[in-house]
Amino acid sequence: MIERVDGPFDEVMLTIKSCSGAGLSMRFLLRELSIELRAIAEEGRCTLLVISHEGDDFNHALGSSAWYCHAGAAQEVRPALLMDVLLRLESFPAPVILCVEGGCFGIALLMASSCDMVLAERDSLFSLSGIDQLPWARQITGYMQSVIAAGVRSQDLFGAVRARRIGLATQVFQDEGKLTALMRCKASLLAGLYP
Repeated sequence: MIERVDGPFDEVMLTIKSCSGAGLSMRFLLRELSIELRAIAEEGRCTLLVISHEGDDFNHALGSSAWYCHAGAAQEVRPALLMDVLLRLESFPAPVILCVEGGCFGIALLMASSCDMVLAERDSLFSLSGIDQLPWARQITGYMQSVIAAGVRSQDLFGAVRARRIGLATQVFQDEGKLTALMRCKASLLAGLYP
């Protein structure tokens, strides 16, 4: 489930509500996200898109198959649907900021790599977590080139500070600093400091 809030300056905030607790599948969530991204882009008014999640863990919000890519994820998440979401994020007509708390593994990491900026809580953990084991892995490896080039192996867990060093996270925040970090990113976008 995705909640949309439009701001006073044509910024849009999408909040991913917990997929796991509602018994919804990752496929349903990706389809809903694709529809929202297309609708917002077609409206043509959005100046900034912020994607956040409910709760303290990004992977929990996405659903159990996002925790680690496994054989079940290959059936649940169709590569064409995942690629559609990744391409929509990557080519979105306004800057896209993703706020990450908790785990950002597998499919969640692919989504993060497709956004313009990633705000990560200091205690967040990142991992490729078996993406290379999926039957359709070759279709998505381009999204992970910066992570792979930094010497991260699929089974590695790495923190937000390392994610920032390798260019995956734009800014690291601590505790209640998400709003402050978001405002700094928004200010840098408005000032033209970020492409």
